[in-house]
Amino acid sequence: MFNVKNLFYAINDKKILSNINFNVEKGTWTSIIGPNGAGKTTLLNCLIGDKVYEGEITYIDKNIKEISEKQFFNNVAVLFQDNDISKNITVKSLIKMSFYSFDNLLDINQKNKMYDDVLILLALSNFQHQKLSDLSGGELQRVKLACCLVKQPDVLILDEIFNHLDPKVQDEIEQILISLNKNGLTIISISHNLNIVLRNSHQILALKNGEQFFYGSKNEIVNNGLIDQLFDKEFIKSTINDNTYLI
Repeated sequence: MFNVKNLFYAINDKKILSNINFNVEKGTWTSIIGPNGAGKTTLLNCLIGDKVYEGEITYIDKNIKEISEKQFFNNVAVLFQDNDISKNITVKSLIKMSFYSFDNLLDINQKNKMYDDVLILLALSNFQHQKLSDLSGGELQRVKLACCLVKQPDVLILDEIFNHLDPKVQDEIEQILISLNKNGLTIISISHNLNIVLRNSHQILALKNGEQFFYGSKNEIVNNGLIDQLFDKEFIKSTINDNTYLI
């Protein structure tokens, strides 16, 4: 779906990303990891519309610079770590705003069905008339995810979705994403939760100092000691039910 070739990005001659190459296949879960300041969020910005870069990014074999924003975001949903959202609107209003790009494509019955489906999926039916200001951090994160999923995208891009969530909520959201991915949703995610990354990723892209440190399978990055080199830290590794956990 996405293919990135020889990507370079700089601001005022300061290198931010250098020679990034990877591809994302349909139905896979690709995780982007690396230390703070490695260029992860900048890379996501390039994927979704920051066009001031050198190299090539294609989405379904078409250069993203040639795809209209409306066409692109009809198929790709993005949840960034920090979203500037008014807390005075209701859950229902915010989610229904996500249909803006479908105004001429769906009738009211289709929209209502999609809205009801996402409320059930994310267990938000009892919250739809509450204001965002009345929600907990975990509830608000589920609402933001609902805004992404309500239009039933082909690709979901996530920037630190598990940040600041308690373990129970992290697990709930992880299970939802696992189910969606198994049903064909392509996921690209930035995460510092390495155990979630190792449980679910089909491929991992690791960045360090703006450069591509690693791209490949989760087994490769763990078994070859590269995860330790990436973070300049020696992890304790444990295997439980065929999953590797880092401590």
